[in-house]
Amino acid sequence: MKRRRKQAALSADIDDDYNTRRAKNNEAVKRSREKARKQKEEMDAKLKRLSAENDELEMNVMLLSEELARVKQLAFSKTPCDPQACPFKGNEIMEAFIGIEGGATHSGAVLLDKNGNILSDYCGPSTNYHLIGRENCVHNIEHIYNTVISASAIKVTIKAMGLALSGIDEEEGKNALIEALALRFEPNISRDSIYVCNDSLCCIATAGAFGMGCVSGTGSNCMFLTKNGTVKSCGGFGHMICDDEGSGYWIAHRAIQTVVKHLDDFSTCEYPIDRVVDATWDFFKVSHLNDLIPFFYENFSKAHIASFTVTLAELAREESNTLCRRLFYQAGQDLGKMMASVARKSIKEENIVDSDNVLTVVAAGSVWKSFDLLREGIESSITLFPVEVDKLRLIRITVPNAVGAALLSAAHINMEISINYQNNFVILHEFEIHKKN
Repeated sequence: MKRRRKQAALSADIDDDYNTRRAKNNEAVKRSREKARKQKEEMDAKLKRLSAENDELEMNVMLLSEELARVKQLAFSKTPCDPQACPFKGNEIMEAFIGIEGGATHSGAVLLDKNGNILSDYCGPSTNYHLIGRENCVHNIEHIYNTVISASAIKVTIKAMGLALSGIDEEEGKNALIEALALRFEPNISRDSIYVCNDSLCCIATAGAFGMGCVSGTGSNCMFLTKNGTVKSCGGFGHMICDDEGSGYWIAHRAIQTVVKHLDDFSTCEYPIDRVVDATWDFFKVSHLNDLIPFFYENFSKAHIASFTVTLAELAREESNTLCRRLFYQAGQDLGKMMASVARKSIKEENIVDSDNVLTVVAAGSVWKSFDLLREGIESSITLFPVEVDKLRLIRITVPNAVGAALLSAAHINMEISINYQNNFVILHEFEIHKKN
């Protein structure tokens, strides 16, 4: 009996010792987990702050670069905004028009006189109200308006203001924006002197009074402006609905999707992917798939993600990266399909070609700078164009696209700006479509 009691007491001591050590271990694990959780929260907050700071710094660099270029142009060239080159002297006031081309990344603005001379220009922040909200959009437009006027060496009275903004198509949105702007600008500009349209129409108006424009920048869309002012379009529904096919965001997003699915062993990429993986880590400053999640949710910036396309274009050119070249080929295909769709819709109501059966399209947006990577994809889609089109001519605007917005504002109040459209563009490329026998 004594031996059993001794063994029971020893067993109880062991159990108490084990339970004590286990409780201490559990407490240590709990403290360790709490510490790790706090460290992760601190790292996430730091990452979010640094990402926001980085976006702000990138925007500042872009704006300062544009401002430097403008100052250099004013300093080293005799332009109409040079007081010595201008016939208006002293207290004379010139009638002028403001044009603003607003994108998801930044906005360009010009101050135009009635002879088509650029009195001043400016590159400012985004005016896409779907992305930044109507209040911020109005605030940015007011800032751009004041800056482009103050940049002119000539006293002006503003006759009209044209706003060609990305993401704005519905009449309700246009009218609401005009009302909000009128409260800020009246009596300097009346609501009847404010014209709002989609940014695709801006590039068309810069190259001519009507025609087709295909935009591929952060987002994408294609439009045809008819002689009577009606519009036929394809795309422009944004990245949440139709992926903005053929745009910078689409190219970057598709590359990131391919990387994620490949590394997650969901689907194997058929092309070598290591360089694109490395480029993804380097661009976003991450090292794991989960680290990409904040960039598409709480820290989402469509413009920032789209700018990854610049890196992909470099890989396509400098290293002939197969995956990157394929992505640009597919983007070219989609842009070709957009143009063909608009051509088929428009030709039912209007002759869209010139006397030589050539369809001219304004290629606008930063992705068109990589036309060498898009060309084969576009070429694969040319058979989709209507039979009336024998040749597709792509042109690039050589003056600020905001010029078109100013021209549209003048037309809106039945005034005419004297301008030679042929001086506003160069031919990018011509595709033979339907050759005659």
